This record gives sequence, structure tokens and C-alpha cells, in this order.
Amino acid sequence: MLITAKVNYGLRALVHLARFDGAAKSEDLASAQAVPAGFLKSILGDLRRTGILVSQRGADGGYRLARPPADITVGEVVRALDGTMTDVGGRHVGTQDEASLHIDEVWRVVGARLTETLDGVTLEDVALGQLPSWAAQHAGLVRLPTPARTSMP
Repeated sequence: MLITAKVNYGLRALVHLARFDGAAKSEDLASAQAVPAGFLKSILGDLRRTGILVSQRGADGGYRLARPPADITVGEVVRALDGTMTDVGGRHVGTQDEASLHIDEVWRVVGARLTETLDGVTLEDVALGQLPSWAAQHAGLVRLPTPARTSMP
């Protein structure tokens, strides 16, 4: 799976919103995440259209999560920004000999595990630095202290 800049920037902005209370303007999110402002504004628009974000105009306006961060999965964000998560199965190139007969099965397993993982991790998990124990253990990660939620700087 290729993680596009669109998905990476979108997730970074969403995790930022998950960590801070209140709305944030696209320019502030772009500055905080050091990403191109115009590109991020387009991404935020896509996330608003898919119901992950809500926006409000005015001096106190900006973008905020439409639901609690515990209710938004990384997989949902990937699908909102890039469509499908995997496109590896069902491809046959040239002739298929006996040695490569079951390669498509491997790609389908990879796709299923990827989907399972991304749908099992929420924005809250990422924002708090607390991946589910099954994910942290599988990746050999050490748990870090939980950062407190604060107001947007």
C-alpha cells in the first residue's frame, strides 16, 4: 500500500484536531503540521464532505471533528481520501506457473490484514499515543505516557 501525501497530511491534521479542543482554521493546521496550506484546505474539504469533519464560518470558526476521535478509524480516513485501501488482488501478469499459482491469495491476505489493522486503530489511539495492545505488541512498540488534551495553541 502506498500512503499518499493526501492521506498522510489528512491524518496529521485530524490527529492534531483530536488532541486539541475547539475548532482550528486550515491555515493554523497547515502551519502546525508544516504542510502546504492550499493542499490541506482541499483535503479538509474532502473530509468535511465525507462527514469526518464539520466546519463553521466566522471569527470562532474553523474545522472540528464531526464525531469523537474514538469513533473515527484510520481506515475510514484512508477510504475517505483515497477510496479503496488496497488494490493488490486479482492481478495476473503473463503466464502463471505452479510456483506463482497462489500469489494472489497472499495479496488478498495482506489486504485483509491491512484493512483489519487500519479499521482497528482510531484517531484517539493515535492522538494519545496508545495503539491497541494487539497492534503495539505485533509491532514491538513500547508504550509512551499519555499526553493530556489541551486547547489549540
